[in-house]
Amino acid sequence: MKRIDGILGSSYELSKVIRKIYLEISKVMDTSNFYIAVYNRREETIRFEIYTINGKEISAGSRKLGKGM
Repeated sequence: MKRIDGILGSSYELSKVIRKIYLEISKVMDTSNFYIAVYNRREETIRFEIYTINGKEISAGSRKLGKGM
C-alpha cells in the first residue's frame, strides 16, 4: 500500500499517475488484456488511459456511455 501512496503523491498529472499504477499492477497480475478508464461525468464519456489487448497497448480514445459498458 505504501508503494501506491507514493505513486499517487508523485505527480499532479493524471496520465503519469495512471501509467505508474499500471506498471505496479503489472508486477503482480497479468495485464495483457487490461484497461484503465477515466469517467467524465459532465460529458458522460469514458477515456481509456491504458488499453492492452494480447499484450499490445492500443489507443482506444474516448467513447460515450450507453445503457451499459
